[in-house]
Amino acid sequence: MVTRVKNWIVYRTDRASAPGWEERLLMPRESLTDILWEHRTNSNKLPKVGDRVQRFENLEDPGNGATHVKGDDWVVTEVHEFASPTTNMRIVICFCEYSPIEPEWLQMKRGKPVDEMLKALRVGH
Repeated sequence: MVTRVKNWIVYRTDRASAPGWEERLLMPRESLTDILWEHRTNSNKLPKVGDRVQRFENLEDPGNGATHVKGDDWVVTEVHEFASPTTNMRIVICFCEYSPIEPEWLQMKRGKPVDEMLKALRVGH
């Protein structure tokens, strides 16, 4: 049996004044941060050196789930893992370097809506 690890992945730059700093303000004090993006995942697949940070958007209905993905202007240059010895939790810090590209939005493949799958299984009837 494969144990799923709970990962908190933090992408950051080595300096808060790196490109895009104007958009990296923490709330509520609006202090500057070097964190580019973060997310949590249960996947055993972790970022590696050379990967690009991914951006997700809903191009048709912004703010309502992601429908498209693109590579961002940040490339992972270092990966550091910190695992808990007593739980299945891990923090992964990815240092990134600014390397602009002309990104292309790609539509994400999605499964059927949950309510449609439940009807097919006759759950709740």
